[in-house]
Amino acid sequence: MWECLVNPGKRLKPGNVVEYRAGGLLAPEGAPVVLTAEILDFIDDSKGGRLVRFEPVGENEGGVPRTLDEAIHAAGHVPLPPYITGYEGDPEKYQTVYAMSEEHSAAAPTAGLHFTPELIQRIKDKGCGWATVELEVGIDTFRLVEEDDPTEHVMHTERYHVPAEVVEAVHATKAAGHRVIAVGTTAVRSLESAWDAAAPASDPAVTARGFEGREDGADVRGEGDITVREDATTNLYLMPGSTFHVVDALITNFHVPRSTLMMLVSALATRDQIIDAYEEAVREKYRFFSFGDAMLIE
Repeated sequence: MWECLVNPGKRLKPGNVVEYRAGGLLAPEGAPVVLTAEILDFIDDSKGGRLVRFEPVGENEGGVPRTLDEAIHAAGHVPLPPYITGYEGDPEKYQTVYAMSEEHSAAAPTAGLHFTPELIQRIKDKGCGWATVELEVGIDTFRLVEEDDPTEHVMHTERYHVPAEVVEAVHATKAAGHRVIAVGTTAVRSLESAWDAAAPASDPAVTARGFEGREDGADVRGEGDITVREDATTNLYLMPGSTFHVVDALITNFHVPRSTLMMLVSALATRDQIIDAYEEAVREKYRFFSFGDAMLIE
């Protein structure tokens, strides 16, 4: 069973069965049915959320029954945000060059789309460290904050992984008095979710701390530390008033109003700074959203 977002939600009620043909939305007339989806129940107060059972149909080119993975690939498309319509380009253009998997996320960490292998190498050549975390972007990343009081919004849960080499890189960076700059809000959520306020200096879960040795003599460790997280989950909701323990700056695209991503960038900067940035973007005709321009928040 799968948790899904459906549209139009009002027409898909428990008991309904949807058929998907090879080619999905672009399927030619007469294309075979390769997948069915039975709506089992509402989730999230019925705001487009459904519990769904998928079943593959028919045989693959080898003459054996299709697997669910084969059926989804035959009928599905890249899960583009709802504001991108009619896109029939190369799916790889919606994939970062450092992506770890093609099958886990419901959306790309689009700040990373600005980076090429050549640009990443130039960054490394300048002496900057580069480390990667993994966060499986969930379907609720498309869901807007509808509550008048944003603190009442229920944040979705996503899987993430912060390996030991990232923890070591953060320690070394902080110890040298340098900044941790996240590429995208997904990286921010992963790093901040890995912060453990109860982690003592002797905690074996963390590697070489190094915080006490900052060049400027400042004790930036405080209470707690970033820790290794293997196959963890997070529903961390960063909004104005939140404290950032790991990330010092952020490269991010311009986000949709009333999104949790907008809340996050307003927390790292200030609401007034974000409003000023968006006013400049409109004035200078910057591109917004997934395939748009990026900004540095510090």
